[in-house]
Amino acid sequence: VLFFLDTKVGFVTERTVQREGLRGVKLLVLPQTSHVTERAAETILQWVKEGGTLLVVGDGLRKNDANQPLPVALPKGDPQTLGGISVRVAAMGKGRFVWMPAGQDLGVYHQLGEALLSQTGVLRPLRVKINASGAPHGVEMRTAQTASGTRLIYVINMNKVPVEVGFNQSVAGFRDLLTGKRLADPEKLE
Repeated sequence: VLFFLDTKVGFVTERTVQREGLRGVKLLVLPQTSHVTERAAETILQWVKEGGTLLVVGDGLRKNDANQPLPVALPKGDPQTLGGISVRVAAMGKGRFVWMPAGQDLGVYHQLGEALLSQTGVLRPLRVKINASGAPHGVEMRTAQTASGTRLIYVINMNKVPVEVGFNQSVAGFRDLLTGKRLADPEKLE
């Protein structure tokens, strides 16, 4: 759901959720995660009540690690449209639970991810733009800032065909790390 959306995507385990909670996380996506420990489910649902947004894709949060139904019933939610995508949404305390069926087209996940990242306030100061379509399907970009404040950017085209990319703001230097060649903005990535 969140790949190719110009943001850092992390991975948490049940153990991490149980030990450390979800402090600092704005959006949690559970793709096809049907079985979780009861303690992890309780921690996740408490995090939602405190203001988190939980997206469950497919049949998630239904059973515990012993294959028994979780004692916590998830809300069914009401049909809504987020980013042009039909989902079910339920308010939970200060947060919300969002559900969508699995098996969607990549573009559907992309649209929903864009909407959820924007709505949850995830900052993405530098965005890749792809020619007229604007949709960076298959183009991944990450940024990191050095101690001196310099922003390092990497962009990789995972498509089978070249894609012309640029940025939503001025970039001082843009270089192919394999060849050392200085690149233009926009540039065609092979």
